[in-house]
Amino acid sequence: MTRKRKLPRCVPVMEWPEKDRRAWALALRPEDIFDDSGSASHLRTPSVKSIEQAVGRFLGWLEDVERRKATEVPHSSTIGTLRSYVGWLEGRVAPFTVLGQVRDLHEYLRLAWPNVDRSHVKRAERSLSWKATPTKDKRARLRPSEDLVLLGEELMSRATTLERGDQRLQLAQYRDGLAIALLALRPLRIRAFGSIQLHDHLLQVGDSWKITIPPELSKTHRPWEANVPTRLLPALIHYLGEIRPHSKVAGTTHLAGRFGYQLMALP
Repeated sequence: MTRKRKLPRCVPVMEWPEKDRRAWALALRPEDIFDDSGSASHLRTPSVKSIEQAVGRFLGWLEDVERRKATEVPHSSTIGTLRSYVGWLEGRVAPFTVLGQVRDLHEYLRLAWPNVDRSHVKRAERSLSWKATPTKDKRARLRPSEDLVLLGEELMSRATTLERGDQRLQLAQYRDGLAIALLALRPLRIRAFGSIQLHDHLLQVGDSWKITIPPELSKTHRPWEANVPTRLLPALIHYLGEIRPHSKVAGTTHLAGRFGYQLMALP
């Protein structure tokens, strides 16, 4: 049985209408000695991907649901078309998902078509942001940082006392316990945490260890650094000396030096 798709099919950039494809390419153009950079050249890869997916889904909706393929969309979409699209989305996905699709569509128009009237898209985005509410209250699931640290320490303690069983599970349990405790005391974006490399982002300074996050891995585009909490230093040293040497990343040696737990595969 085929699972019902909630969001429309995403039309890839190479299949966009020519004018939109060309306008987006110009917006993404990097700066060189002859031309200025494009209006979207500052965006990071995740942001570019998010905008392209929003535009692609709008085009997919036009083709698959509306059964029409305009030659100059989405930059020439009308109020009626946008209203129909939003209504179709609202019947299938959460309010914040609808808002995200319209917001990224507006961002595309702002960057790729700065001279086109996009006021109706901006009004729709503003209206959706006012009434968007979470479908699930996640506050009840939040736990104090100390509880997470204790959980991490318990996982590491159990991993070191296990005498039988698959060694890979013991390595994974210790790794995950250290990751949980460290993230509870030094909150980092998962992307940044997973990119940490020993000697590049995890540095020993005297008797302490320091985490340094470069601007390209920071959401604010600013460098970030902090000491590994003294409480976790013994666990970190044990991890680096006893756990990490037994762990390998399958198929590549480049990632073998990474500390980030999501990149630490097992033998």
